[in-house]
Amino acid sequence: MRDAMKVYRTEEKFIEILENIISVGVKWGFNKNYAYKSNIKNTTGKATSVHQDHFHLGLR
Repeated sequence: MRDAMKVYRTEEKFIEILENIISVGVKWGFNKNYAYKSNIKNTTGKATSVHQDHFHLGLR
């Protein structure tokens, strides 16, 4: 997240971009997605503590 903050400046902007990336993944069937925060669209909202600095797109 720290590196992303250097580029996107605010968490809100980062989340906007991340949600766009994940939504593209959903269109391709990636529906078991994880991220560092529970309220990010198209993610499970689970296992946030182990995804504190990254996200996963998953096919399940």
